[in-house]
Amino acid sequence: MTPTPVLLTATWAQSTDLDPAAPLERFRAFVDGVRSELPGPAGAFRARVTALAGAAGATVRAMETGIGFWPGGAEPTARLALTGEPDSARELARAVAAEFDQDAVQLVWPAPLPGTPDPGLPWADVQVRYATGDLPADEVLRRLVAAADVPGGALVGRDLVVDLPADAAADAHRELSGWLALVGWTRCSTERCGAADR
Repeated sequence: MTPTPVLLTATWAQSTDLDPAAPLERFRAFVDGVRSELPGPAGAFRARVTALAGAAGATVRAMETGIGFWPGGAEPTARLALTGEPDSARELARAVAAEFDQDAVQLVWPAPLPGTPDPGLPWADVQVRYATGDLPADEVLRRLVAAADVPGGALVGRDLVVDLPADAAADAHRELSGWLALVGWTRCSTERCGAADR
């Protein structure tokens, strides 16, 4: 049986509140700070997650870093491509959430979801990628934390990736496509767990 591919989204840092009405300089300072500090902490984070993955029976294949956001806040983020059995990926997610004291670590599976899902977890079924083009990252982030219909996602390089519940996809796309170019989308199932779930 081929190991199941899954994407783990997590961070090693505490989140930062960002008021959309704050001056653009506030967002520029946040973006510059995260990007200047990413290489060291992100490398250490990958090494630790790789060790935790081995203990759980999963394998880290790749990692990309960026800035995670939601209405009113942001943080450094890492998106790790994994292979392994569903229970191994779930055990890894719980271990990462507990060790780094995270309220929301996310697993994104290709649809349909493999294995038996944990009861009571929220699901999404569309992962959408947009191109930010030449828009400065600080301006993009300010718009995103103010976006009414976009629950959250990640700025990765010049791309924006959003994992959306089916019932929110149309409204979020309508809001984002007014100023960003759609690159593509895939169906997925999303599972979230936090530090308290271990």
